[in-house]
Amino acid sequence: MRSPISRRDFLGGVAVAGASAALSGCSPGDTDDAAELTTVTIGTQNLMNIECIALHEGYFDDAMPDVEVSVVSFSSGRDLNQAMATGDVDFGIVGSLPTAIGLCNGIDYEVLYSTAILTNTEALVARLDAGISSISDLLGKTVATTFTSTCHYSLLCALAASGVDVDDVDLLDMQPESIVAAWSRGDIDAAYTWDPSRTSLVEDGGRVILTSGEVGDMGYPTADFALVRKGFAEYHPEHVVSYLEALLKAETLFNGDRPSAYEIIADQSAMDVEEVEQTMTDDYVTGESQLGTDYLGGGFAQLLVDMSEFLLKQGDVTEPLDLESASVGVAPEYLEEALES
Repeated sequence: MRSPISRRDFLGGVAVAGASAALSGCSPGDTDDAAELTTVTIGTQNLMNIECIALHEGYFDDAMPDVEVSVVSFSSGRDLNQAMATGDVDFGIVGSLPTAIGLCNGIDYEVLYSTAILTNTEALVARLDAGISSISDLLGKTVATTFTSTCHYSLLCALAASGVDVDDVDLLDMQPESIVAAWSRGDIDAAYTWDPSRTSLVEDGGRVILTSGEVGDMGYPTADFALVRKGFAEYHPEHVVSYLEALLKAETLFNGDRPSAYEIIADQSAMDVEEVEQTMTDDYVTGESQLGTDYLGGGFAQLLVDMSEFLLKQGDVTEPLDLESASVGVAPEYLEEALES
């Protein structure tokens, strides 16, 4: 496990020159949060994290017995962002870049918790026969990633840091399942994607060239954030605390019994236990530690500011976040209460 995120490269600015791509946002919608609550909707992606444990073991249902818990699956943070904007989901785990995009575009949600500081579960994978051994070898190659994701961000940052013009790379926007299919057909030379698609590519004649942890060490870290719509939180704060209590229960199992946790996550994500164990080497910061200044107490807000400045340089947002507006999008008080209970 790497050192805590208080290190300089977490809080450092995200200044990237020469990278360009469409990192679009979406428009906020409306929903009647003041109405009597009968259903809580959780948006999920096919990610390997402690949410898998909470879903598999029914922790969300146990924590919110007074409502029906509905779980809706999305292919990417971009799609989940859109559902957040229209009020179709109440909670969701989204990467830090889509979160910054959402806040810049007026999606009224808040960061509650981080399920991971991304290091190994997201990576650039290249075909063994593609002649790619470093990021610089992507010149003239066909590379797939999911636009507006943390993978997309990490790829652009790595290209720029290596002096590679993104216009010299044939960059394709694909969802993870489409990436796996395109790889199987031989349509792409490489892909920057997250697990389980990352592992699928490795098993099908690929090798990892660069991980998001290594891109983080260059000064461009990424994270996954658990989010809540602010309107929902305003009218139903007790359910926000309950949602976090379920995640904290999963965190306790993960930290206290890794073998059992790996088995549960493997079953939930339809992967082998060995693959889960080998892959889950991201930085997992406890909820209690996340209340510190490096995380919910300031570091996460600074990360969102840095990412919004990157988006501005790409011409994808018209106004970046300042520290005050980013801090409004981070809500540690619910985690404080969940930890106390």
